[in-house]
Amino acid sequence: MLERGTYSDIEIVVNGDLKNSIKAHKAILMARSEKFRAMLENDMREARTNRIDYKDDSVDVQTFYLMIEWIYEGECDLNSCSIQEMLALLKLTDEYLLPDLQLVCQEAITDSMDGPGALHILTEPTLMIPPTADKHIKEVAKSVLLDDYEQLEKLIPDIEERISKVRGLMSELFTHKLKKKKSSERGRKGSIIIDDGLLKKKVRFNMSGTIYDEVSAIIQNESDQMIEPLSIYSNNSPPVELNDEFGDGNRREVA
Repeated sequence: MLERGTYSDIEIVVNGDLKNSIKAHKAILMARSEKFRAMLENDMREARTNRIDYKDDSVDVQTFYLMIEWIYEGECDLNSCSIQEMLALLKLTDEYLLPDLQLVCQEAITDSMDGPGALHILTEPTLMIPPTADKHIKEVAKSVLLDDYEQLEKLIPDIEERISKVRGLMSELFTHKLKKKKSSERGRKGSIIIDDGLLKKKVRFNMSGTIYDEVSAIIQNESDQMIEPLSIYSNNSPPVELNDEFGDGNRREVA
């Protein structure tokens, strides 16, 4: 019925595009949307002319049609939509009072969120997100942006400038990077005493990545004093003696 426009009694024109106007039915629009009901049930211009003119440069005909499709069928395909198109549809759900479609849009936006989309959501000053969805969407966008920042920095030259215009976002980025750095440097540390018959040496190792610090010197007794590092093994497997089972500081005698 919607696709063919059979028995339609109302025409919807988006941004003056008469060629791609949407042929719809008043009864169905009024039954699903309070805004359409107020528009068409009373003596307003739309009811008298049987035509609705919608003007908003951020919304195209295809996006408006998705909303009408939801009103008719209770579903619409968002799989091929970009983040920007879904945000435009989200805006329509607030304007035309469609809370069920708003939840669907919100979930689709957060599920398909990528770095560029997150940056757009957080830094675009003209973007309007319904109050009921704003907090959740921006929290997800912030998480994605922080995690993907290093890759985005290579792709978007002015990313730092854009972020600096959003209050508090730059400091959150700095804190996130600092925590990430500390986390990557944190490892499990331990030491063991090795006796090769000629000398005793104490090996200190850090199981962070593949870096191992070996410290060695003649020890006159079996005290646990630490000694200065003599060499660093990097990007290699640790010596056999440095098995992880000794990470708790236990000793092992090697013949």
